[in-house]
Amino acid sequence: MNLDLLGILPVLQQNGSELDLDVINDAIASFVSVNMFNTHIKQMHVSNGLIVQE
Repeated sequence: MNLDLLGILPVLQQNGSELDLDVINDAIASFVSVNMFNTHIKQMHVSNGLIVQE
């Protein structure tokens, strides 16, 4: 199977916590910032039937 990588899309588990930022910085160091998308996906959960951003 051939796979072309467009880039890396950061997903924040705790919306900007130290761990999230460390993981993103490690990814930038490993894959070069040009390969990182600027958009960050923030973790969300459902509470009482409503979608809540953590």
